[in-house]
Amino acid sequence: MNEYDRNIFLGLPIAVAVRFICRLDWFILFMLVLMISCRQPEATRFSLIGPGESGLRFRNDVWESDTMNVVHFTNIYNGGGVGVGDFNGDGLPDLVFTGSMVSSRL
Repeated sequence: MNEYDRNIFLGLPIAVAVRFICRLDWFILFMLVLMISCRQPEATRFSLIGPGESGLRFRNDVWESDTMNVVHFTNIYNGGGVGVGDFNGDGLPDLVFTGSMVSSRL
């Protein structure tokens, strides 16, 4: 075996090892990302309270008919909205609920 053949013979396992190490790095990186993303979620900042505790009783009901439906009005289910402001000037925030097919309420 001459010097040239010996270098090719030794170079092949090194190239295979380098490719394996590069793939191993990606695997380790993938596993680290997977472990970090599987942590327990942090405590939530908000909690759901019912209308009995909050005092808010508003439903934005939508009724469909032959003339009032999603085919004729594509935004029928987008609903109304909620606004916050001091509307009566008492220094406290007031809530305004707007309805699609029901009356809005302050």
